[in-house]
Amino acid sequence: MEQKITATFGDSSLLLRADFDPLMDALTVYFRQGGIYTYVNVAREVFDEFKKAESAGKYFVRNIRDEYEFHKHA
Repeated sequence: MEQKITATFGDSSLLLRADFDPLMDALTVYFRQGGIYTYVNVAREVFDEFKKAESAGKYFVRNIRDEYEFHKHA
């Protein structure tokens, strides 16, 4: 059983980290300003590209933010 995979974004002014749950195809993104959002039906390949992107923030805005259904954590 595959567990969550975490990517950290030390260089990003927008993002702290992201957790990917391969069993649920869910991507949880933690923002520097404190927001936490979970995006659903995200393919593993998208997460892999996200964590390898030259700019995680730009990749997020272009390929994840408006492309997937999400919910904000309270």
